[in-house]
Amino acid sequence: MKKSILIITLFLLALSLTPALAQVPEGEEYVVQAGDWLSKIADKYYGSSQTFQVIIDATNAKAAEDDSFTVIDNPDLVVPGQKLWIPAVGEGQTEGATPSETVPAAPAADFGEAWESVDCELLEVAPEISPMADCGYVTVPENRATGSDTTIKLAVVRVRTDAASPGTPVVLAIGGPGGNGLIRTTSIGLLTPLAPIIADHDFVFFSQRGTEHAVPHLRCPGYTQAPIEAALSGASDEERQAQLVAAMQACVDQAVGEGVDLSAYNTNENAADVDSIRQALGYDQIVLYGQSYGTQLAQFVMRNHPEILESVILDGILAATATKEADYFDKRDSWLRVFAACAA
Repeated sequence: MKKSILIITLFLLALSLTPALAQVPEGEEYVVQAGDWLSKIADKYYGSSQTFQVIIDATNAKAAEDDSFTVIDNPDLVVPGQKLWIPAVGEGQTEGATPSETVPAAPAADFGEAWESVDCELLEVAPEISPMADCGYVTVPENRATGSDTTIKLAVVRVRTDAASPGTPVVLAIGGPGGNGLIRTTSIGLLTPLAPIIADHDFVFFSQRGTEHAVPHLRCPGYTQAPIEAALSGASDEERQAQLVAAMQACVDQAVGEGVDLSAYNTNENAADVDSIRQALGYDQIVLYGQSYGTQLAQFVMRNHPEILESVILDGILAATATKEADYFDKRDSWLRVFAACAA
């Protein structure tokens, strides 16, 4: 009797599981190629990089019945030779929809006067990101402290959400200082890790003043080249240091000669730039995400412009009082104490 009950129970359990195991949608097999990302594959099939989750769900369902497929645990990682299951119709896409119909449409123009739209290609934005991005320059005062009439331009890339009721936009303050704030928009894999955020938030990247894609871009190639030339020539430490100082001074002289006010390239002005970008994009408040030096910048925004912030993320925090000069001397003194202790 007990055996009969057990058999019936297992039979009913199997029946209850059958529908769950049969949820693999109609579709086709795809073998991952070198250079593929899930977002890139989704864009190829559905015309929208943000629809990659439907491929994950379908592949995982397929893996439950076919062990030649692998469950996707990490959407950032697919490898050449891996098999994916591509549903015939993607989630959020209607039968017969063209790729352009699945890409989020540009919102009504609500930019401030400081905004100037440009082709995303000019800012080296990846082609599959461009259809869902607003690319442009925000014009800001070079030196607000002195009231100068001189202006500069900051490059901005906004990746739009297609949510009906979007949340507060996220603005990324990158590290360095001096890093390329748009570097992640050049990556074809950008939207894979950011998709959960972009699902209901705009994500904004910008070039801090003086950095790559900003106008002016205060490059100093001579400073980068000087230590290489010193090493090749067998220069002493003193000679190498003198060459570095000379190279840096040459860049300073060139910038000043071109009318650049170097005193305006500081974190207080950077913080005010964040507010200017917010206004140019028509936002009331933002979520500011700071990385490395960007955490120091975020603290300056918290102090100088708290009203524009809904929340702040400090990732790899740098104290608001920290400076590169202090860092160099602190490290030097620390090593000298270590050497002295070893010699004692």
